[in-house]
Amino acid sequence: MVMRWLGALFALFGMSAGASHGDAAGTLVVARINERVMPLDRGTFYDEPIQGALTRRGLGEVTGGGTALFESGEIRFIDIEILLRDVDAGVPFVIGQLAALGAPKGSRLMFPEGTGLEEIAFGEREGVAVYLDGVGLPAKVYATSDLNLVVAAFEQALGAKGEHRGDWQGPRETALYFYGRDAEEMKRLMRLVLHATPLCQGARVVTIAPVQERAGQPQDSR
Repeated sequence: MVMRWLGALFALFGMSAGASHGDAAGTLVVARINERVMPLDRGTFYDEPIQGALTRRGLGEVTGGGTALFESGEIRFIDIEILLRDVDAGVPFVIGQLAALGAPKGSRLMFPEGTGLEEIAFGEREGVAVYLDGVGLPAKVYATSDLNLVVAAFEQALGAKGEHRGDWQGPRETALYFYGRDAEEMKRLMRLVLHATPLCQGARVVTIAPVQERAGQPQDSR
């Protein structure tokens, strides 16, 4: 897996052993965001704000992006491709902007350095996923439950400590993603909703940032 992704990154940067990086147009860098957001949300949360910030500073532009998936189809992380005109000024600027926009722990910025790739880790927020049982609960629970109300209940319980940033509908589970400063505190605050809500019976609660090991290989849906 590591070699496959490394090869893909080298191909993205147009690099091979001994190749140069950057040209008159600038240097391509990739921000790998450890957040499970859909492509449209990626644009709202990250692409559009970072493009605006880069334009105002004259440092570069967003040129594309992508999404990596687990074999289940659930999002694993997102990539944002950025062409920087000034790497020395652009790298710390991009990292600061993405962190301010909510990039979670486990994110990193990758850019060519010599004949290899340099990586800088960044991100301050932590993430929690709530996996709701989509097949094993009584039919009446599904018929009388409103997922939007469940999300609203979690957000009310979290207050300023966390926010809902997306979800995923799988064949057997529905995942709700929440991000904030402290994953363990978010779990504690969400406990009452989990216990009191019929749709949350048997739900799994998983820390997703910092990254937790999980079986399955990502598939590129770029």
